[in-house]
Amino acid sequence: MEVASRAHVAQRVISTYESDRREPALSTLTKLIEAAGHRLVVRTDGSDIDLMVDLAPGAGSVSLAAVERELTAVLRAPVDGQ
Repeated sequence: MEVASRAHVAQRVISTYESDRREPALSTLTKLIEAAGHRLVVRTDGSDIDLMVDLAPGAGSVSLAAVERELTAVLRAPVDGQ
């Protein structure tokens, strides 16, 4: 609920994302990632989209794995941490 509050997104809206009833707009996804202490950068090279997330200082592989799981769930597409 803290992320919802910091992102100014209602918890019930986040619940709809988590239950696959709705997909967030890129602007909302960016707010949620930033509220979790990360930064989202979107790049495309024409063949796919690269989402780059800067983890907070001191964040380790556990944080990266959590971001990968959450992005995979929200985007409903495989996300790798490379």
